Amino acid sequence: MKNGITVVLIKRHLHEGKNFAGAFTEIYEAARDAQLEIEVCREFDFSKENKNGITLAEEFYCIHKDKPHFQEIVDNMKGKCFAFFFKGRHKGIDPIKTARELLVGKEAFKERKGTDPADCDPGSLRKLFGRDIAYNGFHASDSLVNAYYEANLLFPGQVDATDLESLS
Repeated sequence: MKNGITVVLIKRHLHEGKNFAGAFTEIYEAARDAQLEIEVCREFDFSKENKNGITLAEEFYCIHKDKPHFQEIVDNMKGKCFAFFFKGRHKGIDPIKTARELLVGKEAFKERKGTDPADCDPGSLRKLFGRDIAYNGFHASDSLVNAYYEANLLFPGQVDATDLESLS
């Protein structure tokens, strides 16, 4: 991968809780150590509606709109969240894989587990800060296509053509 990107969220329940400073510090330091470059980060209100009456939570999770748990996801996200937009610092860094491994751990990632903190590796961010499957603390892009969508939704103008070379 040449210049990959990813988006990571500190979800509402963690952002609005007493562990936000710890979660922010952990993800910032872990990302830096894993060679992820923070392009931009900021707070968002995922309950805010656009001109069509659609909340940012609904827009962000629209790929799940046909799934039975869509409304639960949206309801859990309504409120203030904190988002990071990362790029790989060096050629060969895969920001999506790297960020997801930070959240769930290498073994859980390999086994395609980790939405539930109980399934995450010890020391992973979800294991440290998540409560259960609905309140797992974080979101991370799961594909370059979704990372591109999420980054453009939250950080318009921050994605450039070199970020998308691996899409073609």
